[in-house]
Amino acid sequence: ATHAEILAHPVTERFPILWLALQTIGSPAIRAMGTLGGNLANASPAGDGLIPLYLLEARVNLVGPTGERVLGVEEFVRGPGKTALGQGELIRSIFVPFPRDGSYPYFRK
Repeated sequence: ATHAEILAHPVTERFPILWLALQTIGSPAIRAMGTLGGNLANASPAGDGLIPLYLLEARVNLVGPTGERVLGVEEFVRGPGKTALGQGELIRSIFVPFPRDGSYPYFRK
């Protein structure tokens, strides 16, 4: 899903930090084309979508020639521009668990 599609989805009410972060990404045209998977694969320190994924303890589902594996975002992003993507692997999905009761992650750009 694109950033714009995620922003328009009712489930974002449960993830205000993600909603706030995605609002700051580029322009409406960029939000209409960009994706969280693209942000992750790029692993740019300037990627506004990455911080909420860290704070929400998201997991990345990868699929490739050797099968499927799941990594936490903190394991997947290995540094600026560096990820755990192996040769021929793709990001299949990103799982974001609902925030724990009493937790209030916050994003400010």
